[in-house]
Amino acid sequence: MMKSQTWLPLILLFLTNLSDFATAQNYWCYNDGNYTANSTYSTNLITLLSSLSSNMDDSGFYNEFQGEAAPDRANALALCRADIQLESCRSCVQNATIQLPNLCPERKHAILWRDVCMLHYSNVSLFGNRADFPAIMVWNTDNVSSPVQFKESLRTIVDVLQLQAASGGSLMKVAAGNHTAPDFQTIYAMLQCTPDISEEDCAGCLTAAAQRIPQCCDSKRAATILIPSCNLRYDINPFYNITRIQEAQEAVSAEAPVLAPAPTLYNDQFINLVN
Repeated sequence: MMKSQTWLPLILLFLTNLSDFATAQNYWCYNDGNYTANSTYSTNLITLLSSLSSNMDDSGFYNEFQGEAAPDRANALALCRADIQLESCRSCVQNATIQLPNLCPERKHAILWRDVCMLHYSNVSLFGNRADFPAIMVWNTDNVSSPVQFKESLRTIVDVLQLQAASGGSLMKVAAGNHTAPDFQTIYAMLQCTPDISEEDCAGCLTAAAQRIPQCCDSKRAATILIPSCNLRYDINPFYNITRIQEAQEAVSAEAPVLAPAPTLYNDQFINLVN
């Protein structure tokens, strides 16, 4: 695999099957500073990562820090795909906490996307701060047969799901749905933001993700766009588990503070658009 310092800002992966992403190990080592072994930051990071996976809950998101103040405070957040089981989420995050420090040794700021989760840590606060860099784009190399109509259908569902995901609450920001596409096909899509960012930032991040599609994935049967603060996935084959997303949302709603206003939902944040 290429060393991180030689990577371009856009990490492009040509995959014939998006399931191959599980072995693609996509990461970025930021040039924001280094730490040394046995330093205060190193100790804080090790302590923080050791408990991160066990703190993941049904929201699929967790943010925490360890240490008194910068530059020695370690900050980390993890996000899992909203449609996976909690056990799978915790397992993915656990593996990421072991892998990322080895991929980016002694780097204070690093990010890793695995097949169903993301881990991001830094010596500066990440919570509530939208991050659009870097962007990873993964796509199926096969083209659809009616590209013009397909792109129109894709734009329709992405635009609606973007609004739905952004309007989610402070614990989950996700939307999934399908839309009839040309040639008797259906487009399935899922959009998700880290729930710590604002509605405006979530919408902006997802817009940035959608704008990446023409750069890599025009007329492709499936694609995934990964950005630190959000992600966008679509496929002509079903890939998400709506039942699990609904279960997670119900569990999160039950655990939400009593004084927290309930998010405004449209059809439980899931749409099924038809022509």
